Amino acid sequence: MAKKQNAKLRQMSPEDLVAEEEQLRGAVWKLRDGRVARVLLRSDPGPERDPRPLEAAGATGTPWLRRSLQVLGAACVIYGAFTFWVGDFGFARALSSGNIPAAREAVRRLAWLGRDGPSRHTELGRRLAREGDLEGARRAFEQGLALAPTARGFQSLGLLHEHEREWQLAATAYDSALAVGPEDASTLFRAGRAWLESGRPDRAIPLLERAERLEPDEKLVSLNLARARREAATKGSMP
Repeated sequence: MAKKQNAKLRQMSPEDLVAEEEQLRGAVWKLRDGRVARVLLRSDPGPERDPRPLEAAGATGTPWLRRSLQVLGAACVIYGAFTFWVGDFGFARALSSGNIPAAREAVRRLAWLGRDGPSRHTELGRRLAREGDLEGARRAFEQGLALAPTARGFQSLGLLHEHEREWQLAATAYDSALAVGPEDASTLFRAGRAWLESGRPDRAIPLLERAERLEPDEKLVSLNLARARREAATKGSMP
């Protein structure tokens, strides 16, 4: 077939070759303009696909979710600012100025907002004790300890009992403070002295010995330890 085509081309005159070429060009342009050409010769790949992942593209279709998150974030900020202003800041300001009713109201508001805690009750009780309201101080200490046991709460309650010369109650409160908080010489000494005043030198000696190890130069500790040992020897109850 190729040989016959080549032989035909050799027999054609230059004018015939030009005419043949024009016919071929016309056929190509017809193909390009036709419906088949649009399918076979199409080079346009079509519109680009969105390179974003489906999740990102879908996010734009849920403005309510973004709006809800924005509202929730704003509500959290407002809630934090409100609780700080009416609670924490209001309580500290009232307590420092000696406005006990306002301090109590701030504690009540914090409890209503779910922000109640033992430390505010303890600080309120200490202020009440300084003001001479010992019964109110006791209630405040006990309310704070009911929320959570803290060393400062038990120490404050022990000081109150000590002031009232309720030595065994004071000793128990100091022991509780040592059980939940770090060991310190002051609480050890007060616990030992309270047990000594309660007539229990055997309970006082270990506490006073620990206090002396922490504060070897504290004379008051040494004097009470010596007394506890003498009383224990007299009673025959040396530990």
